[in-house]
Amino acid sequence: MRTLARDIVDHGLFVKRATLRARGWSDGHLRAEVSRGTIVRVRKGWYSVPWAPPSAIEAFRIGGWLTGLSSLKSYGIWTPTTAKLHVSVPSAARGLRRRNSRTTTCANPRRHSRHSLNG
Repeated sequence: MRTLARDIVDHGLFVKRATLRARGWSDGHLRAEVSRGTIVRVRKGWYSVPWAPPSAIEAFRIGGWLTGLSSLKSYGIWTPTTAKLHVSVPSAARGLRRRNSRTTTCANPRRHSRHSLNG
């Protein structure tokens, strides 16, 4: 039997609501699965699974993807200990925020495509 979580994993861990709807999942089903904890809403209109690497979820919520040490660590590769999250974002990104902060933003994201955020 096909499950929503399996569909998400099969599509790369972060999946648009529209893609899930096109695959036959209703908004009611998405809400129910979020309530049960079998999937998580990571951004408006985007879903993942609760066992996705927390650093990858945080990078996605910021608006980018893991790079450098953070990416290596998410694959289980040994890295030096650091509290920084290494994230790459599109060069046109703006208003990037940490998930738990409404005030911490990246400085001048138009000039830089990679950001290392203190943890």
